[in-house]
Amino acid sequence: MLDGLSSVLSCSALGSEFGAHDRAAQAGPIIQLRARLFLLIAATLAIFFVWTFPTNQATKNWTVVLTNWNKLRMQWQYSHAVNDMVTFAALVCVVMAVLRQPSQ
Repeated sequence: MLDGLSSVLSCSALGSEFGAHDRAAQAGPIIQLRARLFLLIAATLAIFFVWTFPTNQATKNWTVVLTNWNKLRMQWQYSHAVNDMVTFAALVCVVMAVLRQPSQ
């Protein structure tokens, strides 16, 4: 349930960032931060669908214990750790873009 919600939120954030790209074209350095943010959000989705989601499916959301349980658990944990670091980098990009916005 939570994985699905996380994916929906990431997809909507990705779409929102893509839509904001045109509005930021005149903002100069902010466009680079927005491009990085877009790529980082896309990376979180890729990490989730390549490593986390298949592990959840293989273990039926951790209700079935398989013979290679330890390997799957490590893959699941590392995918979450890497995803957290990528998400933090995206947050840093957002904060930097907000701080660099010209005052109105």
